[in-house]
Amino acid sequence: MLPPALYLTIRKEMTVKKVWDLVVKHHHEKSELIIVELRCKLQNERCEEKGDMHEHLAKLWQMRDDLACMGEVLPANGFCAIILRSLPASYDTFLTAVSNQLSPVLYLMRLETMTMQDIILPAHDITITPPKITPDNLIKVIGQEEDHCIIKSGTSKKKDKKNAAFSAGTQSKRGKKGGGSKADVECFNCHKKGHIKSDC
Repeated sequence: MLPPALYLTIRKEMTVKKVWDLVVKHHHEKSELIIVELRCKLQNERCEEKGDMHEHLAKLWQMRDDLACMGEVLPANGFCAIILRSLPASYDTFLTAVSNQLSPVLYLMRLETMTMQDIILPAHDITITPPKITPDNLIKVIGQEEDHCIIKSGTSKKKDKKNAAFSAGTQSKRGKKGGGSKADVECFNCHKKGHIKSDC
């Protein structure tokens, strides 16, 4: 029932306990290797410039879930960094806007002395920390940005097609109206150049 390589490792052991310990050790080391390989694959995953962003994000999420099932839980900020690093160069402007939410700035606010129902509250400073963006929200925002880019590029492609059709139509109309030179045209009636039979 055992793979040949594992059998060769355990065949010399004399007790069942020693055999079992070696089998457990073998599979434990194997799972550690799989975790390392999957984590490296997750960190090196990149979406191409014209690639399917939704498919890419789903793949990253699946890899993270697979690691979690093996006991390797990625922290939220680490997974966010992996997501952002995997995006193509066209998302650079978007990344600048999102990075402020990943590392939110602390705001210091001064509250002046207030009186509420005969109770005097002394002036004091409070620090406001905006909530950090979660991987779920980050994936949702990137997906919305991708949809926006698809809609935008689809509209521009339609305009390009209309412009191409319009210019082609204009050129064909010019040809029909005879906007070109008649210097090389030969008359069928007198066989002279420069006019046609109806103008002879």
